[in-house]
Amino acid sequence: MVTKAHQQSSKSLVLVVGAGASKEVGLPVGAELTELIRGCLARRGSVHSGGGLGDQIRDALQWLSVSNGVQINAAAFNDRVRTCMRIADAMPQAQSIDHFIRSNGSNPLTAECAKVAIASCILNAEGASKLRSPEEHGGSIDFANVRDTWFNAFFQRVAEDCEPSGLEERLRRVAVVSFNYDRCLGHFLLDSLMNYYDGIDAREAARLLTCLEIHHPYGQVGRLPWMAENGLASVPYGAHLDGRSLSAAAKQLRTFSEGVDPERSDIDALRSTVRNADRLVFLGFAFHDMNMDLLFGERDQARRRARAIMVYGTAYGMSSSDVADITSSLSRRLGQDSSASKIIDMRCSQLFSEFSRSISLVGRPSPR
Repeated sequence: MVTKAHQQSSKSLVLVVGAGASKEVGLPVGAELTELIRGCLARRGSVHSGGGLGDQIRDALQWLSVSNGVQINAAAFNDRVRTCMRIADAMPQAQSIDHFIRSNGSNPLTAECAKVAIASCILNAEGASKLRSPEEHGGSIDFANVRDTWFNAFFQRVAEDCEPSGLEERLRRVAVVSFNYDRCLGHFLLDSLMNYYDGIDAREAARLLTCLEIHHPYGQVGRLPWMAENGLASVPYGAHLDGRSLSAAAKQLRTFSEGVDPERSDIDALRSTVRNADRLVFLGFAFHDMNMDLLFGERDQARRRARAIMVYGTAYGMSSSDVADITSSLSRRLGQDSSASKIIDMRCSQLFSEFSRSISLVGRPSPR
């Protein structure tokens, strides 16, 4: 949640997190997610039998097809099943599920059904990830499994030379813009604070994390238990939901148009945070124009700042020509020279090692 207190000052460090960042702990990237969606919505059986959909997704579609709060509308349900089949057939062509939804925005059932599939796939992936909390490990993350990930490297920056009394101020200097539907970072940070600091329990860790400004422009598959408020239902990390709960989780996801709608999102606060950062760090972010437009607004409308924003980013597996184009685009959108941007072909964990001093939170002035 983003509050007015979060917006009172600029941030020393802003992380922009894409699918490649969660890949380090086992979550799917764009092409992998479209294949998972194709698998769970694939054409199997007739429309009237639910198209061969799994029980969970079929039940979620039934809940979305209820008329007058009582009875399932058979025609509405069949329309949703047909839409699921069409989505499955198109997934091999899709650059990403977000691009597919935007290209088919004229049919509201496309976004609705795609969101159900996304929620199911992401929750399953959370439950199978390195951040799962198995009972054999006391219901907590096995931190040895994530020692070499950027999640651990980021926590080290937060905790570096910082006693519990200084964590609130340290976290207020950081913001995160996550384009991912998962809750990996929030889940990881809560367990990390409790595991690393003697005397910090779940309640205190949750309070401290309210100091960290986090934006989810495309929403997330439900709020984690420590994030729930105002009586809203929570969704545990990696939970297996029944159809009704899955349909509710899917409704918390947003399309691109919903993500840039000031009435339905925090887009204005998000863009203000990005433009006023001291340092921007892009992790596992693909730099698609659609998401760049969401971050920065209209192209070529940047206001030149007195002092450049230092930009660091991963471009794992990208060509040198694409990296050059990304660097140029960032400079144009930020209204500054390209020398302030360091976009490099490396993994997220490697970036924290390569620029460990540049993105340190120790010895940095408080936000302006």
